[in-house]
Amino acid sequence: MKKVNRLLALTALLAVCALTAVAQDAQPAAAAATAAPADKQCNDLYARFVDNRKKDQKVAYEAGREYVEKCPNAEAQYVTYVKKFVNEYGKASRKFDLGKAIDEKKYADAFALAKQIVAEEPEDVRTHVSISYAGLMNATAGATSNPALNPEAINYTRQAIQLIESGKTAEEWRPFASKDDALGWLHYTLGVLTLKEAPAEATTHFIKSAQAQSATKTDPSTYYYIATGYQLGDYKRMSDEYKVKYADKEETPESKAAFETVNQVMDRIVDAYARAIASARASNKPEAQAKVTEWMKELAEFYKFRNNNADAGLEPFINGIMAKPLPSGPITPVVPTPAATTETTTTGGTTSTTTPTTGGATATPTTGATTATPTTTPTTGGTTATPATQQPAATRPSTAQPSTARPSTAQPTTSPAPTTASPKPAPTTASPKPAPTTASPSSGTGQGAKPKP
Repeated sequence: MKKVNRLLALTALLAVCALTAVAQDAQPAAAAATAAPADKQCNDLYARFVDNRKKDQKVAYEAGREYVEKCPNAEAQYVTYVKKFVNEYGKASRKFDLGKAIDEKKYADAFALAKQIVAEEPEDVRTHVSISYAGLMNATAGATSNPALNPEAINYTRQAIQLIESGKTAEEWRPFASKDDALGWLHYTLGVLTLKEAPAEATTHFIKSAQAQSATKTDPSTYYYIATGYQLGDYKRMSDEYKVKYADKEETPESKAAFETVNQVMDRIVDAYARAIASARASNKPEAQAKVTEWMKELAEFYKFRNNNADAGLEPFINGIMAKPLPSGPITPVVPTPAATTETTTTGGTTSTTTPTTGGATATPTTGATTATPTTTPTTGGTTATPATQQPAATRPSTAQPSTARPSTAQPTTSPAPTTASPKPAPTTASPKPAPTTASPSSGTGQGAKPKP
C-alpha cells in the first residue's frame, strides 16, 4: 500500500502546484481587478472571486464557475480570465480527487474521475498510469474486487502502453523507478486482467513484463503467471486436441509430431516455474517464499514427465535458470515426418521386403517387418528441461500427462505492487512553478491535502 500512497502523493502535490499556479497566472489589467461589471449580481460574484482567488481557491472556483455561467455577456477580459481559472482549477481538482479515491480504495469513483480527466486530456500519461494501477489493485483485492471495472482498466492500460511507446511521457514516474519500470508494471497489469479470458495474450504480457528493466523482472509472481498462462492457454488447448485425435490409438507421424509440440509447451512451463521458485528463494518476500512448496509440486510433475519420471538434476536446473534466456515467441508446431513405405517382391519363390529411399540410394533389404522409426523425442523452440531419451507410449499424454485443470488464477502474492521504494516526490520543473501555499502533502496517508478553504 506504501507504493500506492507514494503514487498518489505525487498526484496530489502536482494538483496543489497547479492550483497555486492558476492563482498566479496573469490577470487582466490592474484596473480590471478592481473594476466591476455593470450587473450587480455579476459584480458580487466577480468580487467574491477576486477576494478568494489566493486565500481560498475553492470559494473562488465556485464563485468563478457561477460567474461564467450567469454572466456570459460581461466584459470579455473578465470572462476570459475567470474561465481560465475555473478550467485549470477543475482539472487539478479532479486529478487530486482521483488520487484520493484510489488512496481510499474507492475504485469505482476513481474510474469515473479518470473518464472525465481523459476526456479533457486524452494523452495524460500520469492519469492513465494511475488508473491502470487502480485497476490492478481492484483486480487483486480478493473478495472486495469489482470485476465490472476490469474492461475499463484493460482499455486504460493498453492506452498507457501505447502513449509511452509513442514517445509520450509523464512529469514523474514515481513510485516506479523509471519509464521502463512503469512499462513493466503496465504489462504485468494487462496480464493479470486478461489471464482468465485470454491466457495466451496474458502470457505475452507477462513475458514482456519479465523482459523489461523493471521490478517485475525479479518478482516471483511474474514467472508464476507465465507458467499459469501457458497451462490455461497453449497447453490446455494442445493437450485437449491431442486427446481427441490420438489418445488410445496407434502412433502415427502426426500423433508423434503433435505430442512433441505439446512437449515444447511443457518445457516452457518447467522453465517458468523454475524461475518463480528461484526468484522466490532469492527474494525477501515471505508471501512469495511461502509459495515455493506449492510451485515445486507443479514443477516436479512436469519435470518428471519430461525426464522419464525422474527428478534427477532438478535442483541444479533451478539454481541456474535465471542465467538462461527466457523462452519467448510462439510455439512452433513440429512437422510430421512421413513414415517409411515398404515394397514386397517375389523372385524364384523367395519373398523379400525392401524400404525405398530417396536421393538414389540403394534400398536395404530386410528379412522381416519394416524397421521401426527412431524413438528419441526431439525438443525445440526454447526448451528448458532435459529431453526424454525415449518417446512415451502412444496412449500418453491422455493418462499420465500433467493435469490441465491446474493451477488456479488466484493471486500468488499478497502484494504485487511495485517494489522500488522512493522518497516523497518534490515539484518538478515540468509542472507549473508553484507559489507559496499553506497546502502541503499529508504525512499520514501519502495523499496531498487540497488547498485549505
